[in-house]
Amino acid sequence: SGGGESEAAEGANLESDVTGGAALTKKHSASRVSQRLRTYRSTAGKSSKRSPAVTFELRKTLSGHKDGIWDVAVSPKCSVLGSASADRTARIWCRDSHLCLLEYRGHSGSVNSIRFHPTEQLVCTGAGDAQAHIWRFNHQGTSCISPPGYDGGPGDDAGVGNSYAQASSPVNSDDEGSGNEQTGEGVDGFTVLRSPLLQLTGHSGVVVACDWLAEGHQLATGSWDRTVKIWDSEVGECLHTLSGHDQEISNVCGHPSQRLVLTSARDTTFHLWDLNASDRHPVHVLQAHSGTVTTAIFGSKHLVISGSDDRTVKVWEMRQMRSPLLNIRLSSAVNRLAISPSGKVLAVPQDSRHVRLFDLNGVRLEKSGQKRSHRRLVTSVAWGSGEEGFNSLYSGSFDKHVLAWNVSTP
Repeated sequence: SGGGESEAAEGANLESDVTGGAALTKKHSASRVSQRLRTYRSTAGKSSKRSPAVTFELRKTLSGHKDGIWDVAVSPKCSVLGSASADRTARIWCRDSHLCLLEYRGHSGSVNSIRFHPTEQLVCTGAGDAQAHIWRFNHQGTSCISPPGYDGGPGDDAGVGNSYAQASSPVNSDDEGSGNEQTGEGVDGFTVLRSPLLQLTGHSGVVVACDWLAEGHQLATGSWDRTVKIWDSEVGECLHTLSGHDQEISNVCGHPSQRLVLTSARDTTFHLWDLNASDRHPVHVLQAHSGTVTTAIFGSKHLVISGSDDRTVKVWEMRQMRSPLLNIRLSSAVNRLAISPSGKVLAVPQDSRHVRLFDLNGVRLEKSGQKRSHRRLVTSVAWGSGEEGFNSLYSGSFDKHVLAWNVSTP
């Protein structure tokens, strides 16, 4: 049932009782690298030149979801924001007007993850119905419109294949409930989309995370069935299944330019996978935390950043992962964090209802007097470029709201 899925999804934030241990990576003997890492660790967080506090101002509250928000993402192609909610919908918002442009209603379970294609106006969502969906939005100015040139009717199979043409047909809001419409006008003036281009089926549990791989021809999905699947995103075929985690997957992250994937799980580990390798085994298995690893992402250059229910964020050098470069301790569990476009500032969402900002020396940047603006745990954050000297930061929470912030960053 919907309520059961929502409760099950919320349970993903509970700390695992598996205890941590030593890192399980291959040993390296590069003394020059080791010396550099020791020097880095000795100075991290202790720099005599303290980073200046950033300006961190609330700009707008985006409301409309009827249940908690699990994920937020920013499109790299156009000025829109996406949100995924336990109310079984995903929304596309205009970053300029902060209006909802489109609501996707194709899932039958809590929508747990949302990611934008790197070059096209495509979205992937993962949900409690054990499926991931690929669907299109068409953004022009302040609205989402039906694709040009479509002459099919509701229920057609147009669009499945390499062309990514959306099967859609405008309908009146009075017809909303007949069940076979593709698009329509919502009562609040936004487009309603009910069917995807592609349904990715094959997981036997909740799909909790998804992400596009480099260039967008493939994508990865992570599930509570403890597997990660790699898909051909143009035809919906499962290419590989990655197994190795002992408990439920919590997040997946594709490298922006290489065929690398990070997966994290409730088993206190995160794995680094090289999809060019023939054996389909992880390159690194890091038992890096003492609680659920809620997120592991790629940072700038060769950095990996992990966050956990054990109230820590750790920064790693991808080429030498025996021990972290930096360990940031916080006051509450860490959820899906993000790094700024400059690669210099970490935004850390927490169960404490705070979003904290740190530089890569572990120095906290925002003023300590920042008030809580969310009323429940903050599940996810996403950065977007802004005016010169500023970036936009978006935070999603189980209070049903997305907050838009202006942040002055180094």
